[in-house]
Amino acid sequence: MYGFKGGYLKHYAIGLNDAKNKTAINSGMIIRAKYIKEYNIRYNTKIKFYGTDDNFMINYQKFNKSFF
Repeated sequence: MYGFKGGYLKHYAIGLNDAKNKTAINSGMIIRAKYIKEYNIRYNTKIKFYGTDDNFMINYQKFNKSFF
């Protein structure tokens, strides 16, 4: 994800990945309850459906350098 334009990875992202400029699809995410509690994760209620996954990943990148 660069600005408002996104693209697909050229190869499968297996294992530990750099979180910078990355987004994901909510239906494909597994998030630990411990992480949600620790960072007090809440969905932005101003975003109805589309964009919640991008919003989560943008906030995730502020505190995390990688994801699995």
